[in-house]
Amino acid sequence: MKLADVIDAKSYYSGKTSDITRQLTFAGIAVVWLLRDSNATHPVPASLLPALVAYVTALSLDIVHYATSTITWTRYYYSLVGKGIGEEEKFDEPKRINWLGYFLFGSKIVAFLCGSTVLICYLISSWGLL
Repeated sequence: MKLADVIDAKSYYSGKTSDITRQLTFAGIAVVWLLRDSNATHPVPASLLPALVAYVTALSLDIVHYATSTITWTRYYYSLVGKGIGEEEKFDEPKRINWLGYFLFGSKIVAFLCGSTVLICYLISSWGLL
């Protein structure tokens, strides 16, 4: 195994995690939508509003994660080009360059898990399983 293989594995699994989190977040929003009472003044039950807020937060963090990472890496690329580093030249990237991306990556997963916890607790209590 090469170091590049480790980076490829990390990129694959972080990308898959983001994809799955995004899909499950949309599914969570759909479940909240299905549980609404369209005849009520406030169609979404009050106890499901935190789940909806958490899901929207997760999706917002998802786009912010990718946008900030794109901007960060693009700026870094152009700074290297400005320093005269060629396309095939080897260099070490700064360790801090991914910190914001890692923070946002973790934050969107936490937001999704918070929304799912609220939704699961709602479903369990609604079905009288507790």
